[in-house]
Amino acid sequence: MTVIPFRNRRLLRPPGRPVEPPPALAQTSVAASEDDAEFYRIRARQNWAVLALVVMLVVGGAWLIDRLATFSRALACYEFGHRNCMALKIDLPPR
Repeated sequence: MTVIPFRNRRLLRPPGRPVEPPPALAQTSVAASEDDAEFYRIRARQNWAVLALVVMLVVGGAWLIDRLATFSRALACYEFGHRNCMALKIDLPPR
């Protein structure tokens, strides 16, 4: 038993008109396909550029983390009072 009677609102609204696509979407001409090809060509170039940027950011981040870790080790060495904390790169003569 329902205390408040609810009416079906779908029955109260008049039926709407059918939805038609805009005229721009209905075109299937050759010019539209050439525009699409140019659009996808530009989009592909943008995707490659973004991929290159992401790779550069990852490589730069890895380099920065490596440099910060080296600096942190050297700083910890100095804090402990050691004198020869920096790693020396000495080229050994060939044998």
